[in-house]
Amino acid sequence: MPSAKPTVSVAAHALADAPAKVLIVPVWQVKEASEDPKKPKSTVRAEGRFAELDALLAADLKALAKDEGFDASVGKLLSIRVAQGDTLKAERVLLVGLGLPEKLTPFR
Repeated sequence: MPSAKPTVSVAAHALADAPAKVLIVPVWQVKEASEDPKKPKSTVRAEGRFAELDALLAADLKALAKDEGFDASVGKLLSIRVAQGDTLKAERVLLVGLGLPEKLTPFR
């Protein structure tokens, strides 16, 4: 019995209304001040879709990202299972790190 082929679509829905099993959400990285100026810390930029998603989930998304070592650097991934009672239709959320906006090029 052949399995159903996955489909991918790009849409501009509100995250809560997105009709998807997995929501893929791009996340920018930002540098934070640290005690050692030569070693700035990186973390997620908690605005835009990230902030919208944070408001929809029962978990503190920024704290969860930090606990899991997700700093939104290029290519980093964080898969989150949506809990019952959260206000998302999706079963999972996949955060995709984009890195620092100022380092974005046509090739990355």
